[in-house]
Amino acid sequence: IALKCTWVLAIPIWYALDLQHRRRSTANVDTPLSAAKQLRMGWHATRASVVCGALILTSSVTWVVSIELTTVSINSAIYQTSVIFAYLLSIPILRERPSASKSLAVVLAFGGTLMIIFSRRSRHEAQQQNTVSGCLWVLLSSLTYALKEVMYPKVLPHAGKSPTPITDSVLVLGLVGAVGSLILAPFLAFINLLGVELFAMPPPRVAANYLVVATLMGAFQVCIFGALALTSPIFVAVGSLLISPLSLVWDVCFNQFIPPPLSLVGIFTIIAGFALVVGADSIDKMLCRRCGPHLRCLFMQRAPRPSALLRSHAIVHSHDSTLPDVHRG
Repeated sequence: IALKCTWVLAIPIWYALDLQHRRRSTANVDTPLSAAKQLRMGWHATRASVVCGALILTSSVTWVVSIELTTVSINSAIYQTSVIFAYLLSIPILRERPSASKSLAVVLAFGGTLMIIFSRRSRHEAQQQNTVSGCLWVLLSSLTYALKEVMYPKVLPHAGKSPTPITDSVLVLGLVGAVGSLILAPFLAFINLLGVELFAMPPPRVAANYLVVATLMGAFQVCIFGALALTSPIFVAVGSLLISPLSLVWDVCFNQFIPPPLSLVGIFTIIAGFALVVGADSIDKMLCRRCGPHLRCLFMQRAPRPSALLRSHAIVHSHDSTLPDVHRG
């Protein structure tokens, strides 16, 4: 968990990227961003870093606690429910309209992931036991991770309109590392002072490996934040499940692993779910045209109430009646 605090080193990278963008925008645009707008954007980024940082740390802590209390397969299976939580939380928080195509995509992606997980279940897991507390801890981790994906576009509303979504993601990542450092540093000093757990720096070789892991985790989060700014949480959640098929392909190519038939079915099921999410809007429109009016609520947003349409038409008609005949139409 302390590795996430090293993300604060991304702030200089953000400064360099932002400086380069400002130089280009100043050369192309006569009026740069006002100080008030820059301050407002900085406030949104700070708010996003605090919210996302707290959720990331909570998700990490609860997941680490759950590892020793659950088997690998059960832990992975429960953690993948984040795609379901992301879909359900997007409805009340982001006002995303549920549809049959997106619901089916979530079911396919989640089901395909379960196929891959349980087809690769190791034999020694039979000797391990799953506890109720462990399952609850990993479920809480999954929920907070999904909530992080949903809250990012909520607390950073300008992300989708920003010309530099990746630069904004790097800034949020650096601020998340700063928030983690402010929270974790006093805690580590406190338990070290009490003698509960002494703090010791890792050996240089281990520290180098930790740095590589922290860099990869940071790059992954930047991609996630950038994708959330450009797409939607449900798209990102389903797309993240493609990690399972890609890891399976890696094992086949480099570890001479022969996947069981259930894993192959799971791969194609996840790909089908992702393809369904990509074409969800087009599929919903096509189904809306083919289905009757009583089924359109499953695929498209509700139309305005007839009474509202009649009132608006009456208002327009009353305004038109006061105009000369030459101006009508």
